[in-house]
Amino acid sequence: MLLHIVRGAKSYSNLRTFEGQVYPTFQAACQALGLLGDDREWSFALADAAHWALPYQLRELFVTLLLFCNVTDPSALFEEHMSSIGQDVAYRLNHATLGIDSSAPSLKQYVRSYVLTEIDILLKNAGRTLAHFHLPQPTMQSISIIGNRLLMDEQAYDLDKISIEAADQLGKLNLNQRNIYDAIVNSLDSGTGHTFFVYGYGGTGKTFLWNTLLNSVRAQGKIALAVASSGIASLLLPGGHTPHSRFKIPLDIHEHSLCSIKKNTHLAQLVQQTSLVIWDEAPVNHRHCFEALDRTLRDILASNDPSLANRQFGGITVVLGGDFRQTLLVLPHARKQEILSSSITRSHLWLNCILMRLTENMRLQSSSLSDAYHQRLEEFAEWLLQVGEGAVPDSCPADQDDASWIKIPEYLLLPTEARNLSGCHMDKRKQPASSQTIFTDSTFSLA
Repeated sequence: MLLHIVRGAKSYSNLRTFEGQVYPTFQAACQALGLLGDDREWSFALADAAHWALPYQLRELFVTLLLFCNVTDPSALFEEHMSSIGQDVAYRLNHATLGIDSSAPSLKQYVRSYVLTEIDILLKNAGRTLAHFHLPQPTMQSISIIGNRLLMDEQAYDLDKISIEAADQLGKLNLNQRNIYDAIVNSLDSGTGHTFFVYGYGGTGKTFLWNTLLNSVRAQGKIALAVASSGIASLLLPGGHTPHSRFKIPLDIHEHSLCSIKKNTHLAQLVQQTSLVIWDEAPVNHRHCFEALDRTLRDILASNDPSLANRQFGGITVVLGGDFRQTLLVLPHARKQEILSSSITRSHLWLNCILMRLTENMRLQSSSLSDAYHQRLEEFAEWLLQVGEGAVPDSCPADQDDASWIKIPEYLLLPTEARNLSGCHMDKRKQPASSQTIFTDSTFSLA
């Protein structure tokens, strides 16, 4: 067309020039010259077919129009009818993400990418590609999430809501918590993939710190996995699981165990896109659990980047948390030395673990506490801390060399008249204040 219309052209760029502007393609130059008709006929054809044809049939019709009908602007025609030719994908996404609105920008992008992938397959069967018709390319991350329920669940959070929550929580962190938060975020942003252990006794705000980190990372569209060693503790974390459930850690663990995560599975794809792992109550687990996860993550992530095979946890930032003063892992018929040797502190992973401490008791900062209750709570917290530090005097019975007996302060004991609770159903409103404690004897054993 241009050779017949443009006079005196001395180069291909002259052919694509109209009114001083050089157009990128001959087709664009023809469009500017008014030599091409519009695509209303093809748009009407797709709109009419949408009343009776299935979405996959509409995709086939769209490809037929591209191949045989001289569509002027394929990209505009695609955008105009994308909702109808991708209606089946939007339906599957909407139901797979527990009712999340498929019109949300993030999920809409997944639908668009999936439809482009389907069209590209049809075009390649005919010897053409998306690039041949100047259509946009699909996003690889969006392609991988379609059909992967694990990825879809982790990316189905309401970003606006958790962004507001993260900003609110960030402003409530104390200086100690904020320093730890900044160190972990720096590891994420720089891609260094450090391993942290946040050490703090009960009441120092570990769970609040976990929730702040999870919301902050997820608000950026990244994936953060939260696990806790007990099912009850995992319920305190948004999207929380037990480590055995999330990472398929074997129950019968040994020195050379691996997690049951196979490559090219949905769980492996989830791991490959994970930026942060938070593991609460870590001291309760055997060190072999952490080592099994480390070997598994290195193996899976090295599939895309061989250098990650030499980085702890495959280069993923991992945050462990807990208090070694509390209950350690339980090993049947094990002695103290065996329990200690099974702790994470005896693992080779501990050498590359950054230890950070939480020291401020946030439970005592509540303004709703009365002065008397605040004092009792402070005394109890201080006594527990002393027990954990081994600062409280104890005694060792001759027949129990693995046990220590600790004397409980009188103010923590039930009064004499309330000690026999068997068969007694007291009205909680009539109970004395001291009956809120649970100890009935003046000593207890730390085995």
